[in-house]
Amino acid sequence: MTTTYTVTDRSGNVIERGLTLSHAAHEILSTDGREWDIRPIDGGGWCLWARHQVANRPWAETTVWSFAASPEAAEADIFGQVITACWPGHYEAWTDAGYDRMLAEIDA
Repeated sequence: MTTTYTVTDRSGNVIERGLTLSHAAHEILSTDGREWDIRPIDGGGWCLWARHQVANRPWAETTVWSFAASPEAAEADIFGQVITACWPGHYEAWTDAGYDRMLAEIDA
């Protein structure tokens, strides 16, 4: 069974459900005109870079890294870190099952 994700906005409103890891990470990383890129690191590894287009801010290296051997494995690793991290001002991701459990606890 493949894990799917629910993405919520800063107010807790559901943006979309049933997303793959990749799609959930894209939703989070692209919030409010943000752009992102995964770039190789000199000496090996990969780093997530980001920028916010407001006021034409420059690209900045984040603290999200992967030392996976291939670009595909690094992307999956970085996306996994993105959906489990707290990104102030960004959307949040939950597993669909976890989101359903949270809703059931609220309704109980």
